[in-house]
Amino acid sequence: MKSKVPVDGTRLTSYRTELLGMLGALLALKGLLASHRGVWKSLTGTIWCDNKGAVQKFNELADSVPYSLTMANQTDADVLQELRCLKRDIPVKIEAAWVKSHQEVCNTREAQLNR
Repeated sequence: MKSKVPVDGTRLTSYRTELLGMLGALLALKGLLASHRGVWKSLTGTIWCDNKGAVQKFNELADSVPYSLTMANQTDADVLQELRCLKRDIPVKIEAAWVKSHQEVCNTREAQLNR
């Protein structure tokens, strides 16, 4: 599934746009899984992204609360907070993985999705 969402905010960076793409993917997945909550617990999912910083931050998101003041003041904390909550609430284990961007030869499925 590909995800395309509008990007908002005053600081538009490739990092923020990749995080918002991840957010769009999780929102779509949440909608798809809503009617089958108990069925999908044994599945896992991967979000492929070409921004290493976004991949690392997504995989470091903690399910635990409280959300600290330090975390709330970091760059793009608004998007990261939404990702954290969605990642916690979706019944499927989701991780992010890095894929090289702008590849000339796309031999893998992941590379083809990143065209």
